[in-house]
Amino acid sequence: MHSRAFVLLLALSLAGCPVEGDDDDASSGSGTVTFVVDGVEYTESSDVTASLQSDASYFAISWNATNTGDLGEDFYGSLTLSAYAGPGSYAPVQRMTDVDAVVEVAADGGSVTYYPVGEGATTPGSIEVDAEDGVSTSGTFSFTGYDALNTDSEVEITGSFDVTFGSE
Repeated sequence: MHSRAFVLLLALSLAGCPVEGDDDDASSGSGTVTFVVDGVEYTESSDVTASLQSDASYFAISWNATNTGDLGEDFYGSLTLSAYAGPGSYAPVQRMTDVDAVVEVAADGGSVTYYPVGEGATTPGSIEVDAEDGVSTSGTFSFTGYDALNTDSEVEITGSFDVTFGSE
């Protein structure tokens, strides 16, 4: 009798497991983002997400939004193209616009968040999407960033990305 109960419980538990490839297998993407802030290079590859909206009009990459990334919890960043139209050059990089970027790095026991200076900058910056096939993308970005808490403090930020988009 005990063996029949075990077999029945085993069958019921296996019936509840999703089949591989089912809708429960959605992912948030992956890849590598390398960036340089004021001459210091950083690379994130263990906590990178990337998404391309199904109609391909919205493109977003973010890295290390949690403390599980390569760089620790005081590093994060994002690149967003909310009027994405395929590979090409998107400029100027400006906070809260169609071409947006944010980079945060550790500094003096805390962190510094940098936003793009935007149109008034000597170098307004850009996000360059070199290749995109609906599954993955690669490219570069560069902009002058200002410290969110000290707008007089500006640094040059450059980087590259090579990511695979998540699935829905």
